[in-house]
Order: sequence, then C-alpha cells, then structure tokens
Amino acid sequence: MRTQASSTKTVPTKTRRRESNNRSPTAEMGNSRAFMGLGSRLILLGLLLSACSSEPPDPQPNHQGLASTAATHGLGHDGRGLVIVNPERSDRPYYHRLGPISYGQRREHTFTFKNQDSEAITIQAIQPACACVRPLSFRVAAPEVVEGAFSRAGSILTIPAGATAELTLQVDTKLVASGQQNRDKLVIIRMRCTSPATPFLMLELSFKVDRLFSLGRESLALGDIPANGGGGSEVNILTGIPGSAARVLAVLSTPKRVHATLEPISGAGELHWHLTAELAPPLQLGPIDGELVLSTTDRDGLGDQGRLTIPFHGTVVPDVTISPHTLSFSAVPQGDEQQMEAVLRSLLPGQRLMVHSPVLRGPSAKHLTCDLAALDPDDRGQSPYWKITLTLGNTHPAGRIDAALEVQTNDPNYPSFSRPLNGLVRPR
Repeated sequence: MRTQASSTKTVPTKTRRRESNNRSPTAEMGNSRAFMGLGSRLILLGLLLSACSSEPPDPQPNHQGLASTAATHGLGHDGRGLVIVNPERSDRPYYHRLGPISYGQRREHTFTFKNQDSEAITIQAIQPACACVRPLSFRVAAPEVVEGAFSRAGSILTIPAGATAELTLQVDTKLVASGQQNRDKLVIIRMRCTSPATPFLMLELSFKVDRLFSLGRESLALGDIPANGGGGSEVNILTGIPGSAARVLAVLSTPKRVHATLEPISGAGELHWHLTAELAPPLQLGPIDGELVLSTTDRDGLGDQGRLTIPFHGTVVPDVTISPHTLSFSAVPQGDEQQMEAVLRSLLPGQRLMVHSPVLRGPSAKHLTCDLAALDPDDRGQSPYWKITLTLGNTHPAGRIDAALEVQTNDPNYPSFSRPLNGLVRPR
C-alpha cells in the first residue's frame, strides 16, 4: 500500500472529584429529589406497561376519589364535562368490547360523546397506547356536522355546549404483536380536553385477534439475489393455538418464476409445515415482490376454503457487487490524506474471482491511488472477496472530488466493473 491515511489520537482525560465528609442540607435535598425522581420514573413505567395489556378484571366500587375517577373514566363529574352517550355498560361507560377479529382484518368502533358543560370543549390530544389502534375521525355530529383535524395539535376539535361528537377508532390486526394474538387484548386511548370537569378521559377498547396459523417470520425475504445464481428462502408454519385442528393443505399460487414446496412435519405432538420458495436463474435485475397463497382448513380442520397469504420479496442484483455501493470520501481537510475501503465480492456460491488492473479516471484521478488485496485466496490467487483500498493524497485542491474506478475480472459476465468516486476537500 503506497499511502496511508493520517490519524490523530485523542487521549481522554479523567476528572476526579474529591468527596467531602461534611454533607450540606442542600446535598441531602438533592439526594432526596433524585430518589423521588427515581420513584416517579418507576410509577410511569408501570403505567406504560399496563396501558396495552390483556383484559383486566372489572373495577371494584370505591367511594374514595369519585370525582377524579368519574372524570378519568368518562362518567363526568356531577353530570358535567364530556360524557359518553349510550355506553355498552353503564358501570363502565368508557369501555367497549369488539370481540374476536380474524387476523388480517380491520375493525372500527365509534364512541359518542356529549358536551354537558355550559362552555365549548376543545379536544387537545388523543393518544392510543398501541400502534394497532388509530383514530380515523373525530367530528361534531349534532346540531351541525364539523370535522376535526388530528394534524392540529392542541386543537383537534371544538365541541359546542350541548353538542354531540363521534370518535371513530380503527383496529389493524396486522399490527398486533404475535405474542398478543389468540388472547384478549385491552388497549387504552387517552384523551385530553379543556373541560374542567373531565380534563382527562381514558377509553378502553377490548378485542381478540384470532389467528389460525403463526409464522416463524412474517415474510419470505430473499435479500440480494444474484441474477445468474437465483436464490431461495424458507419459513416454518405452526398452528396459532396448540392442539388446534386447523391444517395447511397446499400451495395455490406463487409469484412468477417462484417454485414453492410445502412439507408437513410432525414433532413434539404437534404438526407444523415447512415452506420453501426458490427462484431459478437467469433473472432480470430489479425488485421482486409478490405473495404465496396457501389453502387451509377452518379452525375445526374441515374444508379447504381457508387462505394463508405470505409476502415474498427480494432484489435481483449483478453476480459481482461492490460494497458500499457509493464510493465517497467524507469532508477532507485540504492538505490531509484519507483512505477508504470497499469490498468487491461474488454472490455466486463457490465462485472465485481474479481482480486486477485497477484504473482511475477523471479530474481527481491524479490525486488518487488504488490497491487490491485478495481475502482468503486460493493457490491461483483467486478469491470470492477482494478488498479495494482507495487513498486520496494531500495534493488535492479544495473542492469537489470527481473520479471513477474501473477494475477487470475473470468473470465472463462481468469482465470489467466500474464505480464513480466522489467527495469533498474543504479549505482549511
């Protein structure tokens, strides 16, 4: 290697603080505040963990703090504030149960409120505790329809005195974590408004995501696929509930040029399925996206009308690649040297390359040098990986770096390989 990048080492300094045996009241107060801060953080963590969880038991009657509890739960305070109209349960009006929802579906529910205050109430914030629930719309329904806007932070919707408003929420089952499927789930939606009687509201939405089958991973991702090598991926499919009678039957359809096989496997008293998808070469460069559709029984193991859809995606790339794709020097102080490394590799299994004859072209070429080194070469000097070291000399003037690198290989499909080289030399 002909040139080396300059480097500067910075030795960190240590500061030692002398402790005093005489502890002042101010220091004691600081420790007390730190302890209180820790306690507050632990309480906040507990609240966050309970905000999106499995179904809790019904609350027990409590005669302490009735006003604050009523305001939080949407009961209003002495009949004032933002009150829920026609609740599903009179003892728990803030609560609604959607029940079972099949995985992949979306379900909506609308809470209806009435402003029982003598003044208008402005909705300031709405925050679901789970990404699987999102507000779709919030509007004044009567006496005159007015649409709210969630983009207006602090002023989503103003509800006149005596008017009713409707908040529509949507559940997206695909956003429910696999560990929370096939079990009751409770999501809390917190609201903040300007009503003195009900400044904070807490809605509860309960549902259960039914999923007959669970996947080892949610998609068949092939990543980079060499054009002349093809590629493949596999996934295990299990029943969503242990002991379920549901079964995967066959592969119904696949993306173009994808060959899929399904193999049932018994083990540990349970039946699961191994799905393999392969792409045969040659392939056109570019992204590949699609879906594999499998037929299944129902939950009782009957029929064949069930459908299990598995996304499939990847990108077809040249057999020989350089990483990183973009060769760029960071801002180099004028008069300094800088080095950059890249790796040229073959994606074809078992292929070994001979890379040679590097050429630099362009206005900045005379300030650059290139060295090639085989990583793990064989007896003939061939290797699946080649390290490329590019050195920018200290003679490059301030301004844009503009050059191109070209190397030769013994691959008949890619006899030469080139990449642009850019960057910036900044004046001192």
